[in-house]
Formats: sequence, C-alpha cells, structure tokens
Amino acid sequence: LYDVTDDARARASSYRLRSDSGFAYQPWQIARAQTRSGQKSFLFNFTQAPPLPPQLQFHQPRMPFGYGAYHGAEIWYAFGNFDQQPWAWTDVDRQVAEHFGSYIVNFARSGDPNGAGLVEWSPFDPSKDQALRIGARTEMSAVENREALHFHARRFGAAD
Repeated sequence: LYDVTDDARARASSYRLRSDSGFAYQPWQIARAQTRSGQKSFLFNFTQAPPLPPQLQFHQPRMPFGYGAYHGAEIWYAFGNFDQQPWAWTDVDRQVAEHFGSYIVNFARSGDPNGAGLVEWSPFDPSKDQALRIGARTEMSAVENREALHFHARRFGAAD
C-alpha cells in the first residue's frame, strides 16, 4: 500500500500516507457516520491542480510529481478568486470554479448541491463508496484512495 523499496518511493509513500490519513480519511469517515445516522452527506474528491509557479515552495518539500490538487487547492476554485495570484489560470480552471462555486451555493441555499447544468452529485452511499470527482472532468466515481481509506478505518478501529 505504501511502498518503501527505495528513497524516492519512501518519500512519495510518506506524502500519500499523510494525505490519506490526514486529509482524505476524516471527510470519508464523517460521510459514513452521517449516512449511518440517516442524514445525507455529499463527498467530493477535488482533482484540479492550480497552476502553481515552479519556484513556489510550501512547508513540505515538493514531490517529484508536484503538489497536484493539494489540501486547500479547492479554495481558489470555491471562491473563484484567481485575480489574487498572477498565475497561469486557464479556461478549464475558470470552468471548474464556476461549477464548484455553484455546487456550494446550491448546497448553502437548499441542502442539496445539485442544479441546472451541473453533473448530478449523488448523496454518499457507503455501499457504493463514491464521491463527486471535481476537476477538468467532473463525474461521480469511486472514492479516491479507497484501499487506503479502508486500511485506515481498520487501523483506527472504525467500523468498516
């Protein structure tokens, strides 16, 4: 699951482990708990990587594959505030922002993120383990890192 056969793979696995256990696991478990309590929950995986300048450095080292759609990247798109950074934003970035922002506004208004012109976002169903993948292509799909999430559920002693 987290390959450590050499230094490069160990570094990449360390990044994935932190991402899976620190950022992906909690919303997935909350969606599962919310559903068990009889409430609707809407889970998403954000996949659109902002066009970060190559010299930009965060607190953690840049992975060989870049930062990608890092934790917090969705904030640029949720509010569509691209003018705050003079990065190479594209028409795809703007389209993702328009759709993501619409889901958020719809959910705030009615408790349902769906609306005209948007891909249907189904409430989370633990038996299907699906989320809305939001990016250049937005679609319902299997939860990302599903194997890792179930691994962490067992590791933390959560019902699987």
